[in-house]
Amino acid sequence: MIKEYCDIIFESAAVNKLNKDIKNNPEVNFKIVGYNVIPQKFGPDCTHILVDWEKEILEDPATPESEVNTDTDPEVSEFVSKRFNFPDDH
Repeated sequence: MIKEYCDIIFESAAVNKLNKDIKNNPEVNFKIVGYNVIPQKFGPDCTHILVDWEKEILEDPATPESEVNTDTDPEVSEFVSKRFNFPDDH
């Protein structure tokens, strides 16, 4: 199953959406097959992540994406920095 995650201005970040799905589906393998970050000089920063999930994943609407905080959750933070090579000050 291929799923695209993208930023929605003033709502949620692609990384938070992806990490929410990862936390809600720990038994499902996935592979990031592509991502693109459009820099601010072309408009608002915008991230797109394309993920190939091993099988259909469950989405848990009861868990808000805001609960998956990439700044405070050590597992998520490590995943994000390894995948996207964010600088240390992010």
